[in-house]
Amino acid sequence: MKRWIWVGCLLGSGMWGVRAQAPGPSVPPAPSLCTRLAAEMREAPASHWASSDPLSRWVVRAEGGSPFAETLSSDPVWLAELGLESDRRLSVSHLRQAQLHLIEEVGGTANCQAFVALARAQAGQVPRRLALPFELDLKNLCTTRSADLALVLGEPAFMVGGAPSMTSPEREYRLAPWTGEAWGSSCSLRWTERTAIRPGQHFCAEGKEKLCAAGQALALRLAKAYEAAPAPRQNQGWAHFAGPQVPSKPMLDFMHSLFTLPPEPDSIGADNPPFPLVGPTDGNSLSLLNFSNADLLRVPVKLQGRWWLALVGRAGIGWRQTDAVLVSLFAPPGRMADAVASYQFLVKTTGLQRVSASGD
Repeated sequence: MKRWIWVGCLLGSGMWGVRAQAPGPSVPPAPSLCTRLAAEMREAPASHWASSDPLSRWVVRAEGGSPFAETLSSDPVWLAELGLESDRRLSVSHLRQAQLHLIEEVGGTANCQAFVALARAQAGQVPRRLALPFELDLKNLCTTRSADLALVLGEPAFMVGGAPSMTSPEREYRLAPWTGEAWGSSCSLRWTERTAIRPGQHFCAEGKEKLCAAGQALALRLAKAYEAAPAPRQNQGWAHFAGPQVPSKPMLDFMHSLFTLPPEPDSIGADNPPFPLVGPTDGNSLSLLNFSNADLLRVPVKLQGRWWLALVGRAGIGWRQTDAVLVSLFAPPGRMADAVASYQFLVKTTGLQRVSASGD
């Protein structure tokens, strides 16, 4: 009896030991696609960020010419599925590695995506529409932002985002990986590029060479202040750019008239003001030697004991801004003939300032 009791105690204690055993260590979730991409971005050399498309190192966007495009345009069932009329001008891009297709309608001078849908069309199978992995705000898919299918670090994904403006060093994307049959959890990626301003060309009116040379430092300060200030710049106040000195009364009166009276054509107050005294372009495109008409700053500045009118803004064509800040100095009343000096400063990306990733 005692032996059986002893064995029973051993068995009981063994069973109790099994039941009381501590659970093994939990397996941490795999890092998101955004986290892995951020890690790759941190390792890239500073010189890489001077590329016009730095993401191309890790991201391969879907190509046009999808074979599904013909089916889409001729199949009334699919048009009804998308809720579209037959006369809509749709284009389809194709991510071959996953047989995924992005259907879009792009229009307007800002290249806005007015319609975005996703589908999977495999050979020998009936194409099916896919739900978007997250909600889209089509009002924000213009110019610098878009929705795309892409291979991200070799994995199929849907990605949406870009820069908030044509001149911002910031980028933001939302990504959802394709698991093979469905969309995985989405994540967000944000980064800011480091930029620097360096002098480009400058132009001087005849007989104003000394004034022009003296104005270089002032113009550079204005260009840097313009880049650092939030838009709209004119709302920041003159002192933010011109300094604490109060302009003379004639200059204040003129500045008041500049914003209250109809401007003269081809003058500092016009919607499309000139960039005066432009000579040889030195290989620059005209988009780097023309004021864009977006967010122009008009401010009084003092140089060599006299007040002048400064016009500061990004270069570009119309509202399309490019990678240069332009500064021109005028004597009042700021007509083309009153220009005394013009300066071009080139904005260049010099590296990655910071990058972060987060899950949704």
